[in-house]
Amino acid sequence: MGILNDYCRLMQAMEDIQDAEMSYGEMCSVLNLRAAELNEMLLEEIGMSGEELFLQYWTEKSCI
Repeated sequence: MGILNDYCRLMQAMEDIQDAEMSYGEMCSVLNLRAAELNEMLLEEIGMSGEELFLQYWTEKSCI
């Protein structure tokens, strides 16, 4: 759960991934996590799956 203890790092990684137009699976690879691990951690911490967070982040960033 180390990545979630550094939320800024996760958000920066998501921003970098958006800039590179990566998929959710590629994001997991960059974070060195399997999608299932990331989903489990995010569900425990914030109640959203990784894909939900990823899609919400992309939608919000695209609308700005």
